[in-house]
Amino acid sequence: MDKEFAPGYEKNDKGWWLFPKDVARRRRLFIPESMKHNAKANVFMVEELIRYCSEPGDVVMDIFGGTGTILVGLPMRRSVYAIEMNPDFAEVVGDNGAKIYSEIDHSTPYIVNDTPCQIALPSIKPDTIQAIITSPPYAGAFAAGSGVFRNASTKEQAYQEQMQQYTDDSLRRGNMTSYNLATMSNFMFNKEMAKIYAMCYRVIKPGGYFALIIKDRIKKGVREELGLANLSLLVQAGFKVDRWERWLPPGTRFAQQARVKGMAWVDEEHLIIVKKE
Repeated sequence: MDKEFAPGYEKNDKGWWLFPKDVARRRRLFIPESMKHNAKANVFMVEELIRYCSEPGDVVMDIFGGTGTILVGLPMRRSVYAIEMNPDFAEVVGDNGAKIYSEIDHSTPYIVNDTPCQIALPSIKPDTIQAIITSPPYAGAFAAGSGVFRNASTKEQAYQEQMQQYTDDSLRRGNMTSYNLATMSNFMFNKEMAKIYAMCYRVIKPGGYFALIIKDRIKKGVREELGLANLSLLVQAGFKVDRWERWLPPGTRFAQQARVKGMAWVDEEHLIIVKKE
């Protein structure tokens, strides 16, 4: 019998999942520094992806770890492997793991790797990971002249500065530019993601899953179908489509400001789940 996704949660009239706001839950689970990261996956959504893609005792992974939302797998008795190339946020992931580990009544291991996924993945044995659940950055989102934050508010500019520092720490660690997806053009981003998806396919067990959280974007007034583009790359890597869901994140200040300015905005995010047969 097929496994049910997100039992107990509702959808809207468009068929998009409605996971609740997770701010209070996140503050209970993680250390305060976790709130500083501006691209956090919804905790309730990640829990449901973990439940759908794995069973207790399995290993789940996030290759773009952020501050470690994937660590919600620890209380669910999943071993967790988080890859996060920025050392500051990798340290937060480690501290979050230690906090959760100290509060659970079982010994479920976790690993934090602070190298780019392009370096970390080839070092992992083939067919060892049950599920990878992740959300990649945008191509060119924080490159000079990208236009993503043109005419932005002070808060948006501060967000840009934080994320620019997050995505490019080459001054401290040597040149990381070749691994920095957010500074790449669309063409180079797609080439790099094709390599990364192939690496992920190698480490995932037969019967295991890759779950992609991604949002289309508006660029120069045209919607870029990033979900479809990345699904194509995943299929090229060898994965088979399991299910393609969408969810409606609670409104953000960016969405509200965009609508006030009369700008086009994409509301929903894709939840694309593929399987290695």
